[in-house]
Amino acid sequence: SVTVNAVNHGIGGKDSLTIDGAAVTVVSGGDALRSNQDSDASLGWVTVTDAALHLTAGEDGIQAETVLTIRNTTAEITTGGGHETQPAEDASAKGLKAGTSLTVSGGIYTLDCSDDALHSNGDVAVTDGTLVLATGDDGIHAYETALVSGGTLTVTACCEGIEGKVVDLSG
Repeated sequence: SVTVNAVNHGIGGKDSLTIDGAAVTVVSGGDALRSNQDSDASLGWVTVTDAALHLTAGEDGIQAETVLTIRNTTAEITTGGGHETQPAEDASAKGLKAGTSLTVSGGIYTLDCSDDALHSNGDVAVTDGTLVLATGDDGIHAYETALVSGGTLTVTACCEGIEGKVVDLSG
């Protein structure tokens, strides 16, 4: 069990961040969890498995420069003051954010975000789990493919529910 209260970022792994089977609570002015290595495309990833997360962040809940994978986790994430708060012009207050690929597989996720709830500059894949998203912007935003192929997805507040170059819904 880990609890962090931080003025800036909560927990950061420069090259990578792995959370496996841990209970993590973070209250931060910046990103709650992050890996921001941007000089090597094989680094900058975050993996969360079988965890219990309680994240309150002024900026992003979880930010991976490259790949973010989250499996069988229970997560309560609030970013930027929640979905009724307008983020600052230059701020990022996304719930789950990945530079290249975001995968959610199994678990229970409750996100209240002033910016996108799930965001990737590449692909987003939701293959199982229960997600309840309230956002001041997009529920799911993928610059490439947004795939929802299982589980239960509820978007209670948003500007756009699911957005992607390609949207694939099944299961």
